[in-house]
Amino acid sequence: MVAEEGTEAATDSAADGDTPAAPATAGDFSVQVETPDSLGVIAAETNLRSISGVDGATASSIAIGGVSVIRVRYRGDAAALRAALSAAGWRVSQSGNTFRISR
Repeated sequence: MVAEEGTEAATDSAADGDTPAAPATAGDFSVQVETPDSLGVIAAETNLRSISGVDGATASSIAIGGVSVIRVRYRGDAAALRAALSAAGWRVSQSGNTFRISR
């Protein structure tokens, strides 16, 4: 009888909408950014890490004076990452899971 009461309470709680939402699945994305110098790489990584939903940002290819690639782990889909990048002040172009950002 006690088990039934506990089950009933859990069912009532779920019916009330008190159950937490499942966490968003994290995905890996490539972000290309022009990096005129080493400080540009550091600044881009730091800025990307500050975006809500980003679990990590690490340069995977560094091209000083060219376009570096930063691997971003993001909790959400590509459309949500694009929106977050735009909200952070970046101009964004996208092809699949690859983004090109600039200011």
